[in-house]
Amino acid sequence: MNEETWRFANQYFGKAWCFCGLILAPLSVIAIAIVFGKGPGTVGNGWRYYHDVADAPLNWSDSSNRKRIKEKF
Repeated sequence: MNEETWRFANQYFGKAWCFCGLILAPLSVIAIAIVFGKGPGTVGNGWRYYHDVADAPLNWSDSSNRKRIKEKF
């Protein structure tokens, strides 16, 4: 990998993670609101399901970054 590829990947991945953050921030607030004040078992299960949902955009950003690198270089 050369310097140009590295710079492109970092720039693209940074933009993708900002986009994912915009998606995940409201979802986090909603998830907290749903489980707020519930028992520890409910909170644990709620966060487990939220984590599964939150992984999707982060995995997308990684695969999208790899695809864009292959297209450009």
